[in-house]
Amino acid sequence: MYIKQYDCYKFGFKKYFLDINFVDNEYIPYCITNFLKAMYPYTTALLYEKYIEESEKSFDINTLYEVDIILDKNTHLVYIVEGYDNDYRYRIPGITKEIIIKMCKRGELNFNILYQNNFKYLFEKWVQLLQHEPKFALLYQDDKDWFDLMPFQTQEEMEQFVADHTKNKDKI
Repeated sequence: MYIKQYDCYKFGFKKYFLDINFVDNEYIPYCITNFLKAMYPYTTALLYEKYIEESEKSFDINTLYEVDIILDKNTHLVYIVEGYDNDYRYRIPGITKEIIIKMCKRGELNFNILYQNNFKYLFEKWVQLLQHEPKFALLYQDDKDWFDLMPFQTQEEMEQFVADHTKNKDKI
């Protein structure tokens, strides 16, 4: 297994502080990071978990803080689209998920894409991780395009894991 892209999280001393993206890495799953950041702390993640479960039947576009989550039911892909700094929601009247997906494919929006079952897995894993809140966490995408999270107690352990699983053995 090798890591295609990753982001590192350091949990702060105060319960409502999460230091996102302290690594200098051009291959960061930026929109997924924003999604996970919106799910912090644990109590907030539990609220969103309930919201996502309740809205799953009519799941087309969910707006959660800084991101839009779009499910393409035909391909079972989930698009996590940057919505905070982009005004596409307001400048396009009657915007639909099909329009947003087309904009993503044309490169007009910042987004990350993952399989629907990977989205559910990642969210559940994040909630579990927050329950025990380690000192560090690593979000990474493996060579099969699966996103996963791993907790670490030290930055050194996390850096070693990344070094051991990247193609060019770059250090973070």
